[in-house]
Parts: sequence; structure tokens; C-alpha cells
Amino acid sequence: MTHTHTALTRLVGELFDPAPVDVAPQVGVELELFPMRFARGGPQPVTIDELKQIVSCARRVQAEGNVTFEPGGQLELSPAPVATVQALVRQVVDLLDDLCAGAAAQGVTFKAEGINRWLTSDQIGLQKDTERYRNMQRHFDAIGTAGREMMRRTASLQVCLDLLPGRAGHEQWRLLNLCGPALAATFTNQPNLPALTKPDVESRTRIWQAVDGSRTGFDGSQFGWQIGSDRINAYCDFALRAEAIPLDADQVEASPFRAPLAQWIASGHCRPTLADLGHHLTTLFPPVRPRWRYLEIRYLDALPPPWLATPICLLTTLSYAPAARRAALETLQASRVCLSEQWWRSARHGLRDAIVRTSAEALFAITSAHLHDLPESYLPADATALIERYHDRFLVAGRAPADEDTPDDPVTSWHVSGEDTLCALP
Repeated sequence: MTHTHTALTRLVGELFDPAPVDVAPQVGVELELFPMRFARGGPQPVTIDELKQIVSCARRVQAEGNVTFEPGGQLELSPAPVATVQALVRQVVDLLDDLCAGAAAQGVTFKAEGINRWLTSDQIGLQKDTERYRNMQRHFDAIGTAGREMMRRTASLQVCLDLLPGRAGHEQWRLLNLCGPALAATFTNQPNLPALTKPDVESRTRIWQAVDGSRTGFDGSQFGWQIGSDRINAYCDFALRAEAIPLDADQVEASPFRAPLAQWIASGHCRPTLADLGHHLTTLFPPVRPRWRYLEIRYLDALPPPWLATPICLLTTLSYAPAARRAALETLQASRVCLSEQWWRSARHGLRDAIVRTSAEALFAITSAHLHDLPESYLPADATALIERYHDRFLVAGRAPADEDTPDDPVTSWHVSGEDTLCALP
């Protein structure tokens, strides 16, 4: 048992290894998209096999996109991290242009919203039918319906930032977690945001909060409460409390069902193995996840151009500009409302909640004041205008980019052409 705990601590410690100090911090994204076909009979899902055929004709996407698929068939683009936000924006534009050119010929449209509002989870089905996702579905089904909804009908924009060394990394880890409720509400991307105050209206964040509280980390306990606190021990405790969803194929000893990892360690014989521990860590889905040398921010809804660059500029400035990071930390730490309560308010009231909205406004103001702290040409040239426009058009107005979509129009697509950029303002 002691050996297993030691192995878990070592694996978690590796997740928190910082990026090299002699390299400028990089930035990356993982962008999930809903592939749709809008036919006369109504919206239809697109199979993974069809998507693979489209990708096979998109040479740049094949070379740079690192395409994977989520269990509901969502297509995910994960290009390699790059040195600047400006370069990342240009790369994503080119990848989307390449992808959508081939998709249009097949009548396929890619939608970027937090939740698939056109199809039910039963209509979509479990398209990625592997042991990992079958086991997840079985596990989540024992809890409720939210697991299937999450797997099949949600899409996110995950921003990946290098983990800074030393105290800066502790500040960064804490800040990105504390930013979650405000930024998740700011970038909730579905039509008619005021309706979120109704208890029966679904949203991506609300679905995620109902999936499996042992592994989603909305109570914030996994990141530690004080600057300088032991993140590794806090995350190990989080992993031990989370119920295991193991892979049993080719294993002599079967795993228990819905047992916390700590219980499995105490009652197992040959298992959990080192491979089991490594797999378990990949099934933890907190709002911010350590990934060895970088942090994966998971609480943003998928966004369409031109708004995709907005949260990337915001998060990189708050994370990499020391004065911005400390100002934001000071502001967020002043709240007397605990993080779990803020997450609850964010999911159910969004920016209509005074605390969530005040935090969002403060983060936008701090970002705008410190954009020029980053090296020249690190951000897009029009980053200031982009952030101001998103603030006025959506945050102040209580609207989302999805309000400007035309979901029943078969020609609505992700095609980006000519001199358009992700940060070009409409």
C-alpha cells in the first residue's frame, strides 16, 4: 500500500513539473467542434468514419492539426503549442480553413458551442466505442444522465499554458482555478443566456457539475488553499477520493465498480498497478488540469471566430504578465464566497450573479491594463480592440456568440477565407 501511494505521489509530481526556464512560455489550444449535417429532414450527426475521410483530404490538418475525436464524435483540433498567441491564432485559422473547405463539399458544417442544441444524446450515440468510453458510460450511468450528456453533447475550448517555475507557478495555478467561475460564465456560448436562471435549462458547466463530483473538482480542494501549499499532496488526495474507472482488458484481477482509488488500494491484491494509477489520473477532469509542464484550462465553451482569440489573450496575459497575475489574485482572493459556491452561482445564474459579474469585469480590466506587459508581437495587434469588443458586445449585453448564429441555415459554416483572421472584428 505504501509503495502504491509513493508511486501515485511520484506520478502527480511529474504532472506539476514546470516548463523549462530557458524557453519563453508557450501557448496551445484544444478546440472541440460539433460536426453537423443540416438536411431537409432536420439536423443529422456525422460519423467519425465520415470525419476521417474529410480529414484525409485536408493536408494541413493532417500534418499540424493532431485530430482526435471525442466519444460523441466531436472533432478536436490540438495543434502543437507555439511561441506566441499571434502565431497560434494564424495557425488555427489556417487549419479551420483547410478543414472546412473539404467538409463543405460533403455537406458538413462545424459548430462551436458549449452544448449540442440540435441533437439528443440518444441521436448521437456513443460514436467512439472503446473500452475507455464504455467503462466511463457505465460508471456515469450509475450516477445519473449527465455523464452521457457530457460525453456526447458538450464541446470546449481548452487553453494550454506552460506551468511557470517556483512561486510564479503557484500563483498561476491558484489564479487559473480562481478565475474559473467568472470566465466560464463570460464565455458560456449558447443562445439566450438569461434562460440559464431557470432550473431546467441545461448548459455545459451545469452538465459538468452533475457528472461525478469525485473527479470534476468543482469544490476546489484539489488545488490547495494557500500560496506555497503543497499542490502535489492536494492533488493526490483528490485522486485518492475519485472513484476509479479502470481498464480491465487482459487483467487477471478485476477492479471494483465505483470504488474510490483509496479504497481500491486498500482492498486490492495485484492491482492497482502503475499503469492503473496512470490511467486513473487521465480520468480526472478538474477545471484546471496539470499535464506535465503545462496547465490545461478546461472551463471554456467552444467559441467560433472571431471570438476564439479573446479568452486566449485574456488567460495568457493574466498568467504570464507578473503584475497582471498578482493584481488578479489579489482581487479574486478578496471574495468571501467560497470557490464551490461561486461555481454553483456561475452555472445557474452566470453573469447575472453580482459576484461572478464583478470578478469578470475585474479580470477584463486587469487584462486590458497589462496587455503591453507581454513581449511585442506576442499577442495579435488588435488584441485590445478584440477584448473591448467582446466585453461590450457580450459581457455587458448578457449575450453569447451563439446568439448570432443561424442554426437552421445549412450554409452556416466555419469557413474562413481571404484576409479574415480569428481576431478580425465583425
